[in-house]
Amino acid sequence: MEIDEKDERIDKIDQILNDEIDIDVNQEGEEAEFSSLQDKYQINSGEALNSSDIYRIAAKESTRMIVLVGPVASGKTTMETSLYQLFQNSPVNDFCFAGSYSLQGFEQRAFYTRIKSKGNEPTTQRTSLEDNQAFLHIRLWNRNNNVISNLILADISGEAFTNHIGQVDEAKISFPFIERADYVVGIIDGEKLCNKKTRNSIVSEMIEMIRTFWDAELITDGCVLQIVFSKFDLFSKVENHNLILEKIKQQIVARLSELFMDIEYYNVAAMPSTIDEFSVGYGLEDLLQGWVRKHVRKSSRKMEEPFDELTEYDRLYYKFLGELNE
Repeated sequence: MEIDEKDERIDKIDQILNDEIDIDVNQEGEEAEFSSLQDKYQINSGEALNSSDIYRIAAKESTRMIVLVGPVASGKTTMETSLYQLFQNSPVNDFCFAGSYSLQGFEQRAFYTRIKSKGNEPTTQRTSLEDNQAFLHIRLWNRNNNVISNLILADISGEAFTNHIGQVDEAKISFPFIERADYVVGIIDGEKLCNKKTRNSIVSEMIEMIRTFWDAELITDGCVLQIVFSKFDLFSKVENHNLILEKIKQQIVARLSELFMDIEYYNVAAMPSTIDEFSVGYGLEDLLQGWVRKHVRKSSRKMEEPFDELTEYDRLYYKFLGELNE
């Protein structure tokens, strides 16, 4: 009797392997166990990830979500691929490359920066507006303290961002993942900053993008706003560029400081036109340090309740945020 049951099980497994019968995933027993083994050993394709993929990563290890926001050709994808390529040469500061679920996605985007692409100058392929697989993953190992960190980089079309400026309801539908962001990185195109005619408009455009996401309640308390001046190798040649940057920062603070407790600024030349003054990946190491460092999430909301009326839990919460002085 036992031999017959064993033969029956072997025969059923052969049928499953040959696609002669379907597996009921809700069925208990050997078939369900076989199905779970299939899921367990599923191999990742290496393409860019979708929303469900990133949640599986975040459930296993410490993960930071970084959303790069900027118009078309502002340098978002170039920054992401350049960071990936820095790790192919050596560790970046104390961080070593420890894997990626989107290697193929990085390679596809980095192809046009390489000699074998036979391009006249390094560039990156523009992100498709219809591409649902819009997230890139890097896993890092800190050799100094043996800590593993995961970075999820949202690689969204610049056209998608500009089309949603002022469209609060549409932004809620199109960009729900921004609620998960630890860092929102606003990219201001340094090449366009060189032109007086486009300088003010691109800064205003960036501010309006950020405010749209805030009004859509997609930016949570504690999210850090980072402003990156991309293609800094070009903008640095402009006379009095440091003075221009200070005025831009003042403009950003005047419009956004009420929304964010933290606003950080970075100068980046991810793929400079020449390497005489700026090396490849200039500024990316500082940006990476900003993403992986431990920081206390602060709230932009001020305490409105009287202290005497707060519960013990609320009092502890406000003390943690540094908004309560006893």
